[in-house]
Amino acid sequence: MDLLSDIPTSSKLNDASSSEDDSDQDSDTMDLRQQISTMPLNKVKELRNKLGLKLFNKTYFGKDSQDEVSDAAVEGPKKFKRASQHKPREVSSKKQVSTFRSFVPTKKKFDPRFQPECGEFDDHAFRRDYGFLDGLKTNELQTLKKEYKNARKEADPDKVLKLKNAIRRLENQMKSKQESEMYRETKREIREENISRMNQGLKPIYVTRAELKKRFLAKKFQKIKDEGKIDSYLVRKGKKLAKKEK
Repeated sequence: MDLLSDIPTSSKLNDASSSEDDSDQDSDTMDLRQQISTMPLNKVKELRNKLGLKLFNKTYFGKDSQDEVSDAAVEGPKKFKRASQHKPREVSSKKQVSTFRSFVPTKKKFDPRFQPECGEFDDHAFRRDYGFLDGLKTNELQTLKKEYKNARKEADPDKVLKLKNAIRRLENQMKSKQESEMYRETKREIREENISRMNQGLKPIYVTRAELKKRFLAKKFQKIKDEGKIDSYLVRKGKKLAKKEK
């Protein structure tokens, strides 16, 4: 039996679909599938080439690819929803991620310290314009010391500890500022010495950082000695060295 002669043409299929009911079509389709399943592969390819892919699919599957595409179009694309407003939206893994990501624009913070349009930092001008802060810090230190004495009389340990830390922090700030000023003064003295030597026709002396540090430490030690605090300084220095050795 030649199966190719038994396959109906497109006109016959259209007539059959209008005249026969759905049960007859299903039975014919099942019989045709059974016959094709027993055919060799080369005969199936020959049958598909003779009928065409569209008609072959419609004959074998009972529905062509165009009908499937139209059904998918009617259903529409799948809409991904969030399970909760606090969870991210579900995204299909089949969609390729774009290189350009969308983000929520944030307001850029403006810090004049790091903006080139605000000019360069001038340490001399800063100390000249804000030199009044040193006097305010001195007055604040005196006020804190008075409050510290009153807190000790009132026997309030929390307030005593808080004021003690505030006094120590403020004293360290003032001490650091004094040492910075002393370091700048040491550099200024070296620069004045070189200017004096050049006025006399001599070559300037270029001081290394190590030599500059030695001069600074000598100047600092001399100031502590003049204030009569050399003993307490040596005791404090010995404690620091003992901690480093441990």
